[in-house]
Amino acid sequence: MARCGVSFMNTIKSMNLPLIFRIILGVVLIYASYGKILDPISFSDNIHNYHFTPTAIENLVALILPWMELIVGVFLIIGVFLEGTVCSFFLLLFYPRQFSGE
Repeated sequence: MARCGVSFMNTIKSMNLPLIFRIILGVVLIYASYGKILDPISFSDNIHNYHFTPTAIENLVALILPWMELIVGVFLIIGVFLEGTVCSFFLLLFYPRQFSGE
C-alpha cells in the first residue's frame, strides 16, 4: 500500500505538476492585482462595501494588498522564497474569511 503512494508522488514530480500549478496561481494573482493597482480608489470602495477592515485603514489596505498579490504571484512563477511565498499565498487566500464570518 505504501508503495502505491510513493509511485504516485514520483508520477506527480515527473509531470512537473507543482511547477505548473505554481505558474497558474502566479498568473492568477498577477491578473487579480492588475486592476486593483491601476484603480486603488475603486478597490478601497469595494473594501468599504464588504466592511472588511476598519474605516481608518481601508485606503492603506487598498494600496498594500494588490502589491502583495503581485509580488507573491511573481515569486510563485520565478520560484523564489517558495516556503514564505506559499505561506503568504495561503494568508491572502484564507485570512479574510476570519473577518467575514464564513
